[in-house]
Amino acid sequence: MTAYILVSFTLFVMARFSPYEWNNPHPCDTENDVMENQFSISNSFWFITGTFLRQAKFILAILITLIEYHLEIFDFRDLDSTQRLPQQE
Repeated sequence: MTAYILVSFTLFVMARFSPYEWNNPHPCDTENDVMENQFSISNSFWFITGTFLRQAKFILAILITLIEYHLEIFDFRDLDSTQRLPQQE
């Protein structure tokens, strides 16, 4: 959680220093000297959350692969030749 907060805050500070993040809110008015930064602190937290959510596909794929692997091992253990069904008479 500390890393999440630290990375989000660092992203916010870097966006404030970057000249590429500052935009004119009214681009048609060329005499306007007011500049706005669209990157707020809540946007930086949401950006990091979105990054984590995007990685979930890869984690889910690994999890499914591991579950399939363990199920196959379980199936082979279940089919041991020493365990036979009793014969019906």
